[in-house]
Amino acid sequence: LFHHANLASGQELLQRYESLAAYIRDTWPEGPPRLPWITGALAEYARLLNDVGRYAEAGRLAQQLLDRHGESPLLRYLVARSRAAAGDLAGAEAELQRILVAVPPLSEEHRQYTQDLALVQGRARFLLGLIREHAGRLDEAVGLYRAAAEEEPEQDLLRSHWLCALARLGRYQEALMAIERSATMVNDPQPGAECLGLTLAVLARSVSRLALWGDKVRRLAPSFPPAARLLDRLAELDPRQTSRLEDFPEVAAAILLEADPGRVRMPQTSRKSTSLP
Repeated sequence: LFHHANLASGQELLQRYESLAAYIRDTWPEGPPRLPWITGALAEYARLLNDVGRYAEAGRLAQQLLDRHGESPLLRYLVARSRAAAGDLAGAEAELQRILVAVPPLSEEHRQYTQDLALVQGRARFLLGLIREHAGRLDEAVGLYRAAAEEEPEQDLLRSHWLCALARLGRYQEALMAIERSATMVNDPQPGAECLGLTLAVLARSVSRLALWGDKVRRLAPSFPPAARLLDRLAELDPRQTSRLEDFPEVAAAILLEADPGRVRMPQTSRKSTSLP
């Protein structure tokens, strides 16, 4: 069952792990034997539950594994995520602080299967950033978002929170650099992001970047109404005056990303897994 489960992907992967977890419960109702494949399989099942938004179930299973087998950064993160989803932000932060140390504890039993410590710590920083932003401490959140985005540059959700926080703090040049380093902007540019890029170039007063992003948005204007409105707005501005983010209300509204730690849906806690619905 364990190897059969790992041959699947997507929704079928979760279904096979559910069958495996049920088999383990039914076969050993008093608790399974302490075997690496069982411990690793249940930890992976907890991760999959988290990734499809079943946070309470993931947190309960992760806590059971922590109690039975000792410390694990991944499982500790899953507990933190479940607490955040339940609105216990203080409890979630306390769990995250146990992960965000130089060498987080990892018990011998949890060393028997693969754990991506760098990814877990990156997600822990992102979740802590959401908690900080939710509390109105955006200046603290931005550094946490940056660390998470630099660990997983392929995840545009993490980078989006970073660059939007930079823009809201008035750090336009840094935000412009962040969006230009985005993998999506290089490989699969999005119309809204190109409008944001032009706005940031204006706010940063970057002549060279203004020409680049202006060309992109002008090409979009015939088919993308927000781009046309942005160009009209730019034509109305007095070039002798310093522009402000408030001069671009559509952009200002667009960068107010969801920051409720219990509602933000993060990417899967794996670098290679197929996304689950």
